[in-house]
Amino acid sequence: MKSVMQAFLAKYQRNESTISIINEFGETIASRIVHLPLERLVASLTEEIVNLSHEHGLYHEDISAIGLAVNIENTPYSSKERLVKALEDSFRLKALVDADMSSTKESVLAYLQEEASR
Repeated sequence: MKSVMQAFLAKYQRNESTISIINEFGETIASRIVHLPLERLVASLTEEIVNLSHEHGLYHEDISAIGLAVNIENTPYSSKERLVKALEDSFRLKALVDADMSSTKESVLAYLQEEASR
């Protein structure tokens, strides 16, 4: 029997970003509002999400992907591809980026379902 898969999900907003851990059914396991300095977006996001996951007894092998809802024009990255690469390099997980939170979450859930069926 395969274990339940989890993913990180984040919505960047200038002063109050939301970070969450969700399961493959889209249910929130943990969530927190944090401040992510734009000039250190990926590093700050990594630090905050790793802390949240460790507080809930989840480690790298428990997480399959990260989804980030952010308008790319509001970041220091010149393209979505560069932001995805920075996230994947930092987290060592599949990264999915979209401006819309609903689309981001749908993409993450589709990825988790695909991984669960392997």
